[in-house]
Amino acid sequence: MTVLSSLNSQPAHIIDDSNYRDYVPDADFRLKDNQGNEYFTGCLPMDQWESARMTTIPFEASGIVLWDEQELMERIEDMWGAQASLMHLAYQYDCLRQQYGQCWIFGTCQSTFIKLAAQNLVTPETYRMPSPNSVAYHCYPRNFGKNGGYPSLGVEKYQEHGACNTRLWPENAATSRYDTEESRADRVHQQLPEIVECGSGEQGFHRLMCGIAQGHPGGSSFSWWSHYVCSCWGRVDGGELCNGIWNSWGPAGYGDRGFGLIKGRKKYPSWCCLVLRMEQSPGPQ
Repeated sequence: MTVLSSLNSQPAHIIDDSNYRDYVPDADFRLKDNQGNEYFTGCLPMDQWESARMTTIPFEASGIVLWDEQELMERIEDMWGAQASLMHLAYQYDCLRQQYGQCWIFGTCQSTFIKLAAQNLVTPETYRMPSPNSVAYHCYPRNFGKNGGYPSLGVEKYQEHGACNTRLWPENAATSRYDTEESRADRVHQQLPEIVECGSGEQGFHRLMCGIAQGHPGGSSFSWWSHYVCSCWGRVDGGELCNGIWNSWGPAGYGDRGFGLIKGRKKYPSWCCLVLRMEQSPGPQ
């Protein structure tokens, strides 16, 4: 059996039906790994989500080609062999690492950053990582922030207010002290104008992976995990296409620089979306 490797030639980190319970959080969205390190998930259950005023594009109008499963897997593996996957693009950057239960906005910010990189709007030398808490700040009056939230609200507030960079608002700074004139001015330079909802389950997963193979990262929410992550790559293992993610637990807390795979029945999201376009204009660096 072939052992999948990550970009540093180490075995890929895989969650599957046999070990997923190691990643199920407690009632406070906390879980611990085998070394006793504690991580926070923080995506509220689907039945607690509220409708958000996202500006979405119907999937049928997105322009994304839906390949059959076999062709999709071949394209995903061809991208990997050619080092042309979104993971290869993002691997050179440090991922956002959450300290609180804010996956519901971290996953979207990591997805939008990958899209900026794919559009050649950032470089490893000078880049502006969107700050999750600059977006989450607008949800605090509704008692979110450190206490968990839902991805649709994060997308709504991102579209409404934009996101300033992490140099002006640290990614885990859950305080209004960074809501300054400078950070507010920087928000207009990073906007999320186009996003498409893929749905859920097997259909949502297939749409998500087709979009990823065409250069569109997105977010996946998993009810069993109470967690929302950036989905930006895929691999075929044992004849099965796996959901490749960039997790906001950070490089020390998950897989290879935050990258890992979800395999089996647990790979199907309860909600997922794709970032079709990001805008970034010159602004404070």
